Amino acid sequence: MTQQGFVVIAVTIGLTMIAIGVLVLSAQSEGLSAEHNALKDRARIEHLLNSAEAHARWTLNEQGCSGYNIVNATNELGAYTAQFNRLEGSPIDVSISGVLTSGLSGSRVVSKTASYAPATPIIIEVEKSSHMKEFDPDKVNGNHKDIHIGGTGNDRERGIIEFSVASIPEEVVIESAKIVHSVMAIGTANDTITVHRVTEAWSEADVTWDQSDKHNALDWNTPGGDFINEPVASVQVPTNTSVPFEIDITSAVRDWHSGAAPNHGLIYQVASASGSSMTKFHTEDEGPGSMTVVVQVRCECGQICAIDSVVSCDANFRVNRKSSQLSHGIPQTIEGVTTVPGNVVLMGITFPETGGTVVAYDDILEAFDSYGNSLGTCDTQIGHTLSGVTYVINGPYRENLALTTDRSNPQMAYVAQTCSAPTLTLQSSTITSPTGITYLELPEGHLYEDHFVVTDSNGNLNFVDPSGTVVGTSAPNITATQVRGIAHVYNQDRLLLLSNGAEEVYRLGFGGVVEERYDYSRFGSNAPGGLAVDLDSCEHIVASQPSDEVSKLSRAELTVQPVSHWKLDETTGSTVLDSIGGQHGTLGSGGTWTPTDGAVQGAVRINTASQGITIPYNAALDMEGSFTVAGWINTTGATSWKPILGVELATNQHNYWLGVNNLRPRVIVYNGSDHYVTAPNTITPGLWYHLVGMYDADVQEVRIYVNGTLTQTQTVGGPLQATPGVLYLGRGVTTYTQGKVDDVYLFDRAITDSDIAMLYAEAPEGTAGLYATGMSPPAPCAGFTIADDFETNMDWTGSSGTWAWSGAWTEINEADDPTLGEVRKNDVLGNRWAQVKNGDHGLRRFVDLSIASSATLTFQYARSELDDNDSVHIGVGNSTIFNEIGVINEPGSSSTASPETFTATIPGPFTADAYVQIRNKSTMNVAEGIQLDNFVIQACP
Repeated sequence: MTQQGFVVIAVTIGLTMIAIGVLVLSAQSEGLSAEHNALKDRARIEHLLNSAEAHARWTLNEQGCSGYNIVNATNELGAYTAQFNRLEGSPIDVSISGVLTSGLSGSRVVSKTASYAPATPIIIEVEKSSHMKEFDPDKVNGNHKDIHIGGTGNDRERGIIEFSVASIPEEVVIESAKIVHSVMAIGTANDTITVHRVTEAWSEADVTWDQSDKHNALDWNTPGGDFINEPVASVQVPTNTSVPFEIDITSAVRDWHSGAAPNHGLIYQVASASGSSMTKFHTEDEGPGSMTVVVQVRCECGQICAIDSVVSCDANFRVNRKSSQLSHGIPQTIEGVTTVPGNVVLMGITFPETGGTVVAYDDILEAFDSYGNSLGTCDTQIGHTLSGVTYVINGPYRENLALTTDRSNPQMAYVAQTCSAPTLTLQSSTITSPTGITYLELPEGHLYEDHFVVTDSNGNLNFVDPSGTVVGTSAPNITATQVRGIAHVYNQDRLLLLSNGAEEVYRLGFGGVVEERYDYSRFGSNAPGGLAVDLDSCEHIVASQPSDEVSKLSRAELTVQPVSHWKLDETTGSTVLDSIGGQHGTLGSGGTWTPTDGAVQGAVRINTASQGITIPYNAALDMEGSFTVAGWINTTGATSWKPILGVELATNQHNYWLGVNNLRPRVIVYNGSDHYVTAPNTITPGLWYHLVGMYDADVQEVRIYVNGTLTQTQTVGGPLQATPGVLYLGRGVTTYTQGKVDDVYLFDRAITDSDIAMLYAEAPEGTAGLYATGMSPPAPCAGFTIADDFETNMDWTGSSGTWAWSGAWTEINEADDPTLGEVRKNDVLGNRWAQVKNGDHGLRRFVDLSIASSATLTFQYARSELDDNDSVHIGVGNSTIFNEIGVINEPGSSSTASPETFTATIPGPFTADAYVQIRNKSTMNVAEGIQLDNFVIQACP
């Protein structure tokens, strides 16, 4: 019994334990089921929110980045909503929420959601341009202000341009690309201009019909340029010079951007060649906006990409030329100016793709496109005169204008998008009489990101945050306090400040320390009225207060690399640095640095030969072909030789030399003997002058430029010969500047007029009035004439001037009677003329010029059967040197009844054994030559 009872108890206990286990498992199962359902709901809510996000993204893409609507929808899981933090733009933030059918809810915020972005314009300036002439296949036309397209037969011309697409982000889609031209001249009606991709690299400074780089002797594979025959675009010639002309170049820009084709630019040609008239487009050298590429880009659908058409400006940007001004008369005093990017609507006015300018006067804003055409006006309804205006690029008030008012209501500053009441009043109670305002475009996280700087009548810089609170103040270290304009150098801790009192522009840091200045008066005749920096090009925009003049001031870059550049900005020591070629020199004992009164920053003062600068011989400085030397001189000496730069030997042989002699700019070149070329005008001691001396080997011509203007040309046969020796700056073997020299350049080629203008425009930066703006005319003198009208007797002894010749005319390669042969006298219409015909024949006559300090030669002539291969050479010389001072080489014949006139300056040295000479080219035939009359040398003692 006991065993059986024990078994029963055991079974009972086991069943009880099983029952308890079942109950426990059941409870656990119910708990696990609830947790499982909760997990499923959480997954469901995530699915619901994902659906909401996908729906929101689809909505953004479909709506093209504007006019977003709240998303409300339901599906089998529940209902969801998506809201956007603003109603346009990309990327944006999206707030998503959802509720399951079970009642469980969830939400999330998706930051920087990208949508199908609207097209954004990127503005690209053309960097290189030229045109090539088939009938003049060696002619270089780089840096001209226009390109030519047209012609027939072998008289064709083609334009060639190039620009970089590096500013287009890699991840964007290019929707369109076009080049916008300013038209100079309209060609033959109905001609078709075709535009082709260039397939070989080319040099702007040296491209010709035959060669892609004449300087380095690189030929095109096909004369006229190497290009793809299939055109990028075909357009009819323009019909209106006052309307910008557009050409679609989308396919080429897409290929360059994707890397499918190398970018060597575009060639323009007339396909039909049905007429000879040229179509001419202005180039980038005409000024900003004259030839511009506009590329419309967007982000790919659902992708985030950076599209920023605002460039990061160089803090060392320097203004040096005026390029354009507004064409509309402004009736009031200009108080402020700003620039805006393209495709922006402000004040109810739509700005074009190429952007524009806004000018403030009274309480009116007026908008202009990039060509200076008025787009419309806006009455701000402020009721007080504006003192400044700036465009707000980013931040809470992006794509608006910030304004300051005059000193009668100094506490008022506004942000306005339309002509309605201002949307924000900035607190400025601590700012006394605001005079200007600029928006600070700075990198993300910068202390002053999205801030403004407001200037006041005390010359202070007041930093204002987006809410209008003044958060900092600094005082610039300038003496003038009449600040009339301020601008920000984008993405730099740099400002530009325009002073009405000193009429200077200062570049300074946020702390107020001035880094550089330049003279505003060179860019406008009226008081400054505003300053801005262009959002696309970094060009400076300067307004003149009492006129309609709003000028774009552009930065020009040299198109060729110098061999050497001696800035002469040292302050101590004797080492003179060459910033380009490493040809450093040594300043002699006693030479002094003048860090604050140079033409371009500092300069060097040299008052004796021993104080000058010597640069050891280096073959890199030898010039046997084309070359250019340029520099500034301010001499206090009135006579003798005043060098800027030159290679000079003790034997007075000069490979090249640039300077002043007897107050007249002079260049010397050596081709076996020294040739002197002298400008006809005098300079004023004590003023800065910019001189350029050039030898163009292609046409065998020496040129002199003074203050950017060509003043003298003279033919000198080549090739030049190097005279290995020391290169001197500010001195020669025994000569010296007797004054200051600055900013000296040496090039191994003939540079362009635009490059010369850029070098001249580097200065002035100092006190107004120290720089000569032009050349004074030759001073009159009580001089004398040495002349022959060939009327006296039938011999070579005639003399009709106030000073006697040293002897009679002598015939070159002929010695017969003056009435016989190819060199003789002729009676023509009652006048006697001297005749020189046949090759290598001529006339020479000696004259004592030892008491002359300057002289010019003038005579009349008539051509006889000259062709393209004929030339008559006019020269002067003495027993040791000969200088060719002119060439007559116009083909054809002319009449003695209507003679032509030759005039040229006679260079020194002026000696007792001087002579003048006329001589024909050796290959001319017996019928070819010229006839001469009224031969006059006008000399000044």
